[in-house]
Amino acid sequence: MPGIWPHKSGRILKKHLPNSHHVKRDIYNTRARIRKEELQGYTAFGAMIKIMDEKGMAYCVKWEDEAETIPVGIIFITNQGMVLTSHF
Repeated sequence: MPGIWPHKSGRILKKHLPNSHHVKRDIYNTRARIRKEELQGYTAFGAMIKIMDEKGMAYCVKWEDEAETIPVGIIFITNQGMVLTSHF
């Protein structure tokens, strides 16, 4: 339930399933599992890079280490932005 705080989700569950026994941690864990499935196992940063690659977007990542495991920044531009900047 995106956009709904876990304690409100708990109230909704208790209202519709009064015999259900859950704790706030159950709601957090379920949300985390759903998010992990949506990201197909990637971290949020990794999923963003994957989407940029698929869309052919230009980007540059600054890494903290030589192994490129810890990103510290990213600069990117959309395809529309590239077209717009070529006019100047």
